[in-house]
Amino acid sequence: MGTLAQSESIGIGVRVLANGAWGFASTDRLTKDGVAACAAEAVKIAKASALAKRNDVVMAPEDAYVDSWQSPFQKDPFEMPLEAQLDLLLRADKEMRRAKGVTLTETDLQFRKIDSWFASSIGSRIHQRKVISGCGIVATSYQGDEIQKRSYPNSFGGPARAAGI
Repeated sequence: MGTLAQSESIGIGVRVLANGAWGFASTDRLTKDGVAACAAEAVKIAKASALAKRNDVVMAPEDAYVDSWQSPFQKDPFEMPLEAQLDLLLRADKEMRRAKGVTLTETDLQFRKIDSWFASSIGSRIHQRKVISGCGIVATSYQGDEIQKRSYPNSFGGPARAAGI
């Protein structure tokens, strides 16, 4: 059994300074009315926060920045053909099944692309793109009353083991 899933999400966050206090709101309603309502909610929250503030928030003087950044990678995983991804997973599965006693195997690949845009009232405009990829394999053996499970990267010195977990 296999699963192939693809999803996309989009939204905005609005942060404002009103009456010397911060307010924040977010929405996935990207219509003109939706964005206006989100901004109004952020102002409402800032004004409510101002009622409990000890001091006004004071912004440090800062120049505007216009820039773009992308996480480095050698190959864009989103350009990898689906057939090549499936072939990689099936080869990993086949190797795990060669081990005597393995009764269940699992393989997975995950890819994420996160685009963030920042715009400020002083004129800053910054775009950031993060490309994240990961994979894993799990081999399980059921023998009588006993179950043994080994996975990578977790069981074999992956990030969890390196962190002392």
